[in-house]
Amino acid sequence: SVKVIFLVIFLCALPFNIYPVKLCVFNFVEEIRSNRISKDLDTFLVNSQNTSHQKTKGIEDLVSDQFHNGVVISIMVLLCIFSLVVEDLRVVFGIIGTFSEAIINFIMPGVLLLVTQRQKKEKNQLHIGIGVVMAVFGALYFFISNYFTVMKLIK
Repeated sequence: SVKVIFLVIFLCALPFNIYPVKLCVFNFVEEIRSNRISKDLDTFLVNSQNTSHQKTKGIEDLVSDQFHNGVVISIMVLLCIFSLVVEDLRVVFGIIGTFSEAIINFIMPGVLLLVTQRQKKEKNQLHIGIGVVMAVFGALYFFISNYFTVMKLIK
């Protein structure tokens, strides 16, 4: 019935959904294992004045085929289970909308403001305060909005 249609829609959208999610998982695991992304970012920021940039291997080249296949299959299984369990798409859109809005509009600008102030020699306390307020407000907005979305699920 409707759940089977949602399953077909999720399966058709897999190429668009799996690639960014897969890269996020790879980068997250690699960051936990060896701080690779932090080291590459620090190297890039230090060498940003130079015109020659050192090209590093992509994350997909660093992980084993077994880990790669495990992540892709896990994502596919989770998507299939999710599509069979969820009956109301308003919940899905609510969570995704809240997540993207809080991250894009509040948390990322606040964090980027804090990072740029960290890189400067002369720190502007007003900018640091604004960055903290924006990031904290975004986190509160995310949790409060998702609280009401979860309450819709429970009722």
